[in-house]
Amino acid sequence: MKYAWNVPTALLLLAAGSPSAADGLKERVVLPAHEEWVYCLAFAPDGKTVATGGRQHNRQTGQSAGELKLWDVDTGKQRAVMYGHTSEIRVLAFAPDGKALATGTTDNAIKVWDVETAKEALSVRTAEFGAYGLGFSPDGKTLGYAGHLAVRLVDAATGRELASFRRRGRDGTPIFSSDFKTFVAPNHQDADLYDIVTGKVRLVLEDHRGSVSRLAFSADGKTLAVASYRSEYPKYFGEIKLWDPATGRERATFKDVINMVRAMTLSPDGKFVAVAGSKELTGPNDIKLIDVATGRELRVATTGGKDWVSCLAFSPDGRRLAAGIGKTVTLWEVPSDPIGSK
Repeated sequence: MKYAWNVPTALLLLAAGSPSAADGLKERVVLPAHEEWVYCLAFAPDGKTVATGGRQHNRQTGQSAGELKLWDVDTGKQRAVMYGHTSEIRVLAFAPDGKALATGTTDNAIKVWDVETAKEALSVRTAEFGAYGLGFSPDGKTLGYAGHLAVRLVDAATGRELASFRRRGRDGTPIFSSDFKTFVAPNHQDADLYDIVTGKVRLVLEDHRGSVSRLAFSADGKTLAVASYRSEYPKYFGEIKLWDPATGRERATFKDVINMVRAMTLSPDGKFVAVAGSKELTGPNDIKLIDVATGRELRVATTGGKDWVSCLAFSPDGRRLAAGIGKTVTLWEVPSDPIGSK
């Protein structure tokens, strides 16, 4: 395409732990992932490993640094821990073959890690203040990252810049499609879809309820979920819309499922939306599954405390759901029909 170790075993807490037990899901496991906060997570393409990004605090120096961990999904054991970023890891993405893992922070650097050796393979200075979105091309040779105002494509092995383009606005967390053809960024109440080859906006998705806060693609790239909200203080009103990113056709709208959406993901087959957040700006976070075809809901869990749900991810086969909740990561087994027949 041309463009214009040796680590300790983790503590496992079974369903007796917090948050509350889930109806319809199986075998919850809680990993004490990071000392301060879990900011992001992702499953490896084979589904056997989950990576978590957070922050570690050095009590002697009083300084914090980014912390990247790899966990065995089946056993819950910590496989590796990696340091190198000077601030918390905000975004991460596996290469399609699972051999490399990219991370981004607000420390003006993105890094690529060798998953097998748990060593840093590449560090690239960003041209802007931090990276807020990451994605690999299907062949793993190109890495894309998004700053506040620009998107840059670099050689994943050398860090050499291949192309760049400006994006409109600086809102929210932008995402790349899995086929690396589309980049999507919030822009106030709209979602702008860019053609990665040309760097031009090819589609604008409008008519959201308020400010666009979260975006998620299905694995095949055929469905885009857009979460938005508006406020009439102290009340918040949330909405999730599902779009066909090829045509801009609206497929479904779900209102007031969760008003302040803090995390959202689509199941790989696009049948379910997992969403997390609160009724208002503060308060306990709920995690829910929505059946896309019927709009039926299942509450997976509630935090029951002050910890926010910062991130959600389905495993590649859709059989596990992971959530970053405060300092921990919770994994659930998802049955084939978690919400039940209509």
